[in-house]
Amino acid sequence: MLVGPESRQAVWVGVLVALVFQLLLFVVLFVVALAKQPMLAYGLSMLGRFFVVASVALFWAPWLQLPAAPLLFSLVTVFFVTTLIEPLFLLGKPTAR
Repeated sequence: MLVGPESRQAVWVGVLVALVFQLLLFVVLFVVALAKQPMLAYGLSMLGRFFVVASVALFWAPWLQLPAAPLLFSLVTVFFVTTLIEPLFLLGKPTAR
């Protein structure tokens, strides 16, 4: 593995937090609340991801006593990949005009 045994838990926590939050954001913003305004939903989801990264860095990592570097790196990596994949899901969805 690329990380030591003491950092594995932090990596998994970062991945799980990012995946759960990204899934919730997508369902709430793009499917339920702002289905007819995808650009507004996309902008709000960016703000939501920024808030999660900032809150994990400032509050959750110290409180959980996890190493910040592997936690944040895995969190941001999953957010980056899902942000790149998100428009592919929007292309297949018909928009009302």
